[in-house]
Amino acid sequence: MTLEDAIAAWDCKSRDDILAVHGTFCSRATYMLDLIRIAQNPERADGATWLIKHALEQGHGVVDPIGVIRAGSRATTWPAQLHVLQLLPRLGIPVGGVGYTETLVMAAVVSPKSMVRAWGYAGCDLLGMSVASHGPKMALVLAKARGTETSASVLARLKRCQL
Repeated sequence: MTLEDAIAAWDCKSRDDILAVHGTFCSRATYMLDLIRIAQNPERADGATWLIKHALEQGHGVVDPIGVIRAGSRATTWPAQLHVLQLLPRLGIPVGGVGYTETLVMAAVVSPKSMVRAWGYAGCDLLGMSVASHGPKMALVLAKARGTETSASVLARLKRCQL
């Protein structure tokens, strides 16, 4: 069974099952690059981005931060978007990834899922603080959100934003 087959077989619910996938494949030299490639497939993005997030939390190195952010910017499901948004502080905003980051965070802030919006605003803050040319636009997005958001989790995340 390949890594992609194992991700495809995951029911998108069982933490034990996805951890077993990680345990089986994480020692391979191409593990992270394979996950980033698989994350580009919308049907596999939830599992692949979960595994990327888990691997980075376990100390695996970031081999292609732009690829991870690109996968998040193309994600069509909220779990994949959320995983990548949660990774942005760890990944930073690589020079070649500014456009992908903007696409990701702007899609996130209009999500019906409050957790995705919350992390989307955090991403806007990071983008605005990291890339001076994006500061004014991101500050406006955050100011508007402070006046319109009603979700407690979103408001809590907005309080942490510096812009």
